[in-house]
Amino acid sequence: METPSITTQRTLKVKINRGAGDGAGEMVTYHIPWRENQTVLDVVTEIQRTQDPTLSYRFACRVGVCGSCAMNVNGKPRWTCRTHVSVVEDGGSITIEPLRNMPRIKDLVVDRKSTRLNSSHVSESRM
Repeated sequence: METPSITTQRTLKVKINRGAGDGAGEMVTYHIPWRENQTVLDVVTEIQRTQDPTLSYRFACRVGVCGSCAMNVNGKPRWTCRTHVSVVEDGGSITIEPLRNMPRIKDLVVDRKSTRLNSSHVSESRM
């Protein structure tokens, strides 16, 4: 008789810089299931939908055209809709912060008024 194999779900540790205004914010750690072909935007969305509905972030097109989902991932600015976790994870962990070159409004949402990312056709979501 064969013993059924036990599949262990890998977990991704996600640190997100939370806060509002000019302050440094606070790193909050979440753990979520690690899935194949998962983007960083998928990770943020899953945390907001399943663990912390107060998490604020922006996205619009989800296909790498508008740039509204841009965030710092492990210290580098990236479009999170096009950045796969498998490319940026470091030891099963990622750190997500708001872009550094713009003032933070709340959590991962920055003020884009003075940048070319501010387009009238881009909707603001999850704020």
